[in-house]
Amino acid sequence: MFIHMGVSLSRDSEINIIKEKGIVYKEIDFQENTIKEMESTVVLLNKLKLTAIVNGNEVTNPFVVTEVYTENGDILKLASMSYTRINY
Repeated sequence: MFIHMGVSLSRDSEINIIKEKGIVYKEIDFQENTIKEMESTVVLLNKLKLTAIVNGNEVTNPFVVTEVYTENGDILKLASMSYTRINY
């Protein structure tokens, strides 16, 4: 499940938006990275500034990308990814 700018999408829907150039990623400035481990769950928080072309317009937004992984044996599987726009 992908949560992107308030829209919930399947992995395939997110990939199709990128393939159809609804969003074209131009530049990503990674600013901070945090990893939290809790039993069989790992949460990655990445603070970044994203510049992209959205519907033909260049936009720059600060985000926190939250990735939640579950551990099954030695394998981590992505359970959720959320893009949350933040205000400074």
